[in-house]
Amino acid sequence: MFLTAEKFTSDLSDWDTCKVTDMTRMFDAAHALKEKPSWVPYMTTIGNHERDWPNSGGRYGGQDSGGECGVPYMSRL
Repeated sequence: MFLTAEKFTSDLSDWDTCKVTDMTRMFDAAHALKEKPSWVPYMTTIGNHERDWPNSGGRYGGQDSGGECGVPYMSRL
């Protein structure tokens, strides 16, 4: 099976973990993705809201999230 650029880009996931207010829905979405990364390359990146707190390793050192959203991201992904 060949993976075309069109097919690959249609499979990208884009969601901000800190913006999800219904935690059950967020983890259901993450659970649904668990099989796909086992057979295709899959990359995640941490966003500004997950780490935006002074001395947390974030680039800007702001205080918009409290930094707590980065804890599950860093421990699971």
